[in-house]
Amino acid sequence: EESKSAFLAEHELRPLKPHEQSLLWRLLEQQRNMMLSYTSCGWFFDDISGIETAQILQYAARAGELLEDCGGPPVEGELIERLAQAKSNAPEYGDGAGVYRRKVAPSRVDLLKAGANYAIRSLFDSSAEITSIGAFEFNTLDIRRARAGRLRLATGTVQVTASVTGQAQDIVFAALHAGDHHVTGGVAAASLQPGFAVFENELYTAFERADVTEIIRVLDRGFEGRYFTIGSLFKDQQREILREVLSDTIEEVEGALRRLYDQNAPLMRFLGTLGTPLPKVFQSTAWSAINGMLRRALREEEPDPAQVQAILDEAKKVGADLDQTILEYTLRSLVDKRAAEFAHKPTEYGRLHRLS
Repeated sequence: EESKSAFLAEHELRPLKPHEQSLLWRLLEQQRNMMLSYTSCGWFFDDISGIETAQILQYAARAGELLEDCGGPPVEGELIERLAQAKSNAPEYGDGAGVYRRKVAPSRVDLLKAGANYAIRSLFDSSAEITSIGAFEFNTLDIRRARAGRLRLATGTVQVTASVTGQAQDIVFAALHAGDHHVTGGVAAASLQPGFAVFENELYTAFERADVTEIIRVLDRGFEGRYFTIGSLFKDQQREILREVLSDTIEEVEGALRRLYDQNAPLMRFLGTLGTPLPKVFQSTAWSAINGMLRRALREEEPDPAQVQAILDEAKKVGADLDQTILEYTLRSLVDKRAAEFAHKPTEYGRLHRLS
């Protein structure tokens, strides 16, 4: 905002009204994306389906989108026609038009898609207000939540603002989490949903009966197919939410593998003393159980060195490989945390001891 204000102070010939400022930022953003679409490294490689070319086509798509949004002519159709002339070596894409449809079009983000990200986050971030995700800002106007066992429901109205262009829109949403990765919902411009309060009450009536089928029917009727799922999330949000919703399931699976390992560990150790290779099923069980135990031990607030050493010794006895990438990250995170604590109060010997 400071940069924008400084830019206006230097260049505007008269004070611009809010809608004029929004048009200005969109036009400048259109030009910026147009220049980015000419990035030369996108054309250095031997196929149009490469990540570099797909990236600059995303810039081109955004430039065309903003051009049309500012009152210019639609250009996407002609762009796709021209891209069809560029043949791909990858059969699954065929040509540049196929690349555009499969790699570029799905990556588009508008205010409604940003609202869908807010809706899904609101299912899980009930203790804090969500003010921003990526390049979008949120002003919660109304929100309502309910939870029953593994079922969660969130509905409400939020004002979504694109930080770069200043475009804003009030959006109504409803999001349902039915356990595991089953997240669905709908979003719509608030201006197109004058009867949202009635629709919202229908959702909560069905929710009180734990009637998931009826909830989905109400969602379908209320949003007319404008659905979203976890697949609609921005990639970083997607990974974060999946970690959260799958944590219980992963814990159950790891617990089952630990029990299997405990039952068969004496036999695995005996085979190890004979130098006999473990059967594949034993190897997989030992790998999962021991790496899981190590991760949990290292995530403790005060990790027990003796416990960690005992797990490492067990890994040697049964010949289990360690997941070095995950364990290195877990240990480094712990060391970084302890180092930050010590740097904050370097005169406290206890903090140095915990770090060492």
